[in-house]
Parts: sequence; C-alpha cells; structure tokens
Amino acid sequence: MMAEMRLHFLGATRTVTGSQYLLETDRARVLIDCGMFQGSPNDVIRNRVPFAYAPGDVDAVLLTHAHLDHCGLIPHLSASGFRKPIYATKGTVDLTRLVLLDSAKLQEEFSQSHQRFAKRNPDRAAVEDEETMAEIAAASKEDPAAATRDAPPSAITELRAPLYTVDDTNAALGLFRGIEYGTEVQVAPGITATYLDAGHILGSAIIRVRVTEGDQERVIVFSGDLGRPGFTTADYLLIESTYGGKTHEPQEEAIRLLGEAVKLTGDAKGVLLMPSFAIGRTQEIVYELNRLLSAGTIPHLPLYLDSPMAQKASDVYRAYLDYFDDDARALIATRDTM
Repeated sequence: MMAEMRLHFLGATRTVTGSQYLLETDRARVLIDCGMFQGSPNDVIRNRVPFAYAPGDVDAVLLTHAHLDHCGLIPHLSASGFRKPIYATKGTVDLTRLVLLDSAKLQEEFSQSHQRFAKRNPDRAAVEDEETMAEIAAASKEDPAAATRDAPPSAITELRAPLYTVDDTNAALGLFRGIEYGTEVQVAPGITATYLDAGHILGSAIIRVRVTEGDQERVIVFSGDLGRPGFTTADYLLIESTYGGKTHEPQEEAIRLLGEAVKLTGDAKGVLLMPSFAIGRTQEIVYELNRLLSAGTIPHLPLYLDSPMAQKASDVYRAYLDYFDDDARALIATRDTM
C-alpha cells in the first residue's frame, strides 16, 4: 500500500485570492504558491493570520506565476523561518522580483503613514490595534488552516508594522531557483515537479507534481491561473475557477471590439483610457494593438504607457522571446510591440 499523502487547501477557497496548497507525505512537505489575500480591503486581515504549518519544516515552494495573489506572502514565509528552495520558471523569477519589491516598498510606506497617524491619534490607534489583534486571535485559535481561509471580514485591515520589508524580500529572492519548461525537477524526497506553459502571464506554469513511493506513484496537477492552452493527464487535478461561471467571447471577437473602440476614438479625435494590470494584461493589449496596426485595422495613434512597473515588466517580456510562438516573435522582429 502506498504511503499516505495529504493535501491542505490554505487559500483561494471560497475566495479568489491567497492561493496556497500544502502537500505532505511521510517524507516531505511542499508548498504550492504562497499568495497574498487581496480584493476587498476586508480580506487583508487574513494575511496576518499565522501560517497553518511551521515554515521551517517546508522542503520547497513551487510557484505557478508572479501575480501577487500567488507569490505575495513568500517574503513573509521566508522571514518566518523558511530557508529552502523556491522553484519557478526563469521568467517568473524575474517578474516576481518586480512584484515583491514593489509590494514591500508600498508596505513600508503604508507603515510609516500608519505610525504617523498613531502619533497624532494615540487613543484611536490603540483601540484599532486592540480590535485587530483580537480578530487575528479569534481567527487563529482553532483550526489554523480554516483560520487562514476563513478569517472574518474586518474594517481594520492593517497593523502598524509592514508584513515584510525590502530587506525581507531580498532575502527571499535569494532562495529562488529558475527552471525550464518541460524539465522534471526533484524538489523534495519522493516528489518531482514539471512546469508546463499555462498560457497566462509570462512564465506562468501548470505544475505537474509526481509523488513516488517505492514502485507506486500518483500525479497531481496544479493549474495555477490559466490562459487558453491544452492540458495534461493526472490522478488529481486542482484547477482555478475564477471565471468558472462565465463564458468569454472568442478571442478574435475581443480583439475586433478593441480595434473598433480605437478606430471610433481616433475618428472622434478623442482620448481612449485603458486601465490594465501592469504585468500580463498591459503587454497583451500593446501586442494586440500592434497586430491591429500592422493589419491596417486601426490608425497610427500615439500610445502612452503610464506605469513604471508595466515598463519594467515589458523589459522582462523582451528578455524571454523564446517563450513566445513563431507569430509573436516575427511581429516583434519587425516592430517593437512592447
């Protein structure tokens, strides 16, 4: 009989963010993603709940991609005692560096603002901190895994200190190990991982985990966030379902609507403002705009990218042209699309 295998769901359950799974066997503990709870400010309190395991006992972290709701607690994990390797594709490693350092800088700035508030309003700050600590204690006193998932909403979402600092983040980044797509890597005793292209942001991966005990094995696939790729076989499939209840229009229809909006705006001599995530969505939109321009579907108009992080992320995209398909590489060769 094969040894017992245990899988704990510690985030992104009954909520979209905070992705985190803990895989345990008799010989190893492996964490898949270690994401930050986001969305409503009421969810931020969950990031303060203690981990449902001893970070120092974890043998490895497998990271699917660089979005904050999948990687955002890694510096906190490292500062709490984790010292083992963090595996990700090389593109994910570079994008994660941008995301985590930005997150740490913002936390330090918010912390300084909160401390200034506390100095000006000591009585009010003391009450807020007491309420916050009481809520964290209440969420943590029973099942740690349930506490991580189900910490109750709160109007008080921050303590005075940052969850982690820039120094914490740099220490965590030193644990990253960049790997190639399609290469099976031994990540812990009896556990290997293979990263497959997920079709989400640059470097994103579906992780195929193989757990071996003697001559028996089981395969678990963690989807991470998905684009529109194929899939792989598994004994157990853990799949994200953020848009599970929504049918998207075909991709070409979405591109047609984008081109129509740009053309109507140009004809009206107007300005088209397009809010977009700095990593992934921005580069995709700029790429599609260039395709439309090359096809003569839209007029040649000035494009302004008002986001330092998006500009830095675009530089990372340029460094990994081997991740793109032939059509994308050909377009980039004739025109700077990012």
